[in-house]
Amino acid sequence: ESIHDYIFGAAASDTTNNVTEEMARDQSQQRAVEKLSVYVVYTNADQLAKLEKLCASIPSNFVVLDGDDFFNEEQGRYNGMGVDRLATLTGAVYFYGHPALVFDGGTA
Repeated sequence: ESIHDYIFGAAASDTTNNVTEEMARDQSQQRAVEKLSVYVVYTNADQLAKLEKLCASIPSNFVVLDGDDFFNEEQGRYNGMGVDRLATLTGAVYFYGHPALVFDGGTA
């Protein structure tokens, strides 16, 4: 199932350019969990604003994560450590356990 079909319903596949908030609300009421949970790790404020606007038009819980959602300073997080790196490390620990070493080839 595509994200489009999940949000607007399979019947909306033929109306890609004409989907509505009402279609999203109707589809959400047919799911066991009505609201789509969206967790955002961001480093670009403009992209965050666009995602917030998009998610405001569909039934969703929009959560912006920050560094303390992953590790606090007592656990080794330092000020300026990117939240994207913390999210990656948390995922590695979740899937593979401790100890974990992650190399992030980001743009910083």
